[in-house]
Amino acid sequence: MNRISKVLAIYCTVVLLAGCDQQTPTEIYKKVYATGRITDEQAEFLSNDDFLNLDGLTSITDKQAEILSKVEKLWLNGLSSITDPQAEHLSKVKDLYLRGLTSISDRQAECLIKGRMHDFLFLDGLTSITDKQAESLGTIR
Repeated sequence: MNRISKVLAIYCTVVLLAGCDQQTPTEIYKKVYATGRITDEQAEFLSNDDFLNLDGLTSITDKQAEILSKVEKLWLNGLSSITDPQAEHLSKVKDLYLRGLTSISDRQAECLIKGRMHDFLFLDGLTSITDKQAESLGTIR
C-alpha cells in the first residue's frame, strides 16, 4: 500500500468512527429522562421534529430554550422554573406545555404571550398568579 492509500484509509476510518457518535432520538430521550438535562447539540438534533416530549428535563439553559423554540409542539412539564429569556424564546412555540411551573414572574407572563397567539399554553401547575399576570395571560385567544 503506498503512502497516499494509507493516509486515505486512515482518513476514511476517522470519518466513519466520527459518525458512530451520533445518538438516535431514542438514546437522547433516555439520557434526558435519566439525567434531567440536555446538551445544546442534543437539543439542536431533536429540534428538527415538530413535536417534542421533553418532560424529563428539569432544567434548560437560555440557549437551549432558543434552540427548542423552533418546535411547534413542546412539552417541558418537568421544568419547575424558567428565566425571562427562556420565556421570551418559548413564546414562539405554538403548543407549549409548562405544567411543572408553580410560579412565574410578571415579566415571564408578558413574554409568554408577547407577539404570539398560542394554540395551547398550559400553565396549570401555577399555584397562584397576580392580577397583572392574569391580565397578561387572559389576552391569549
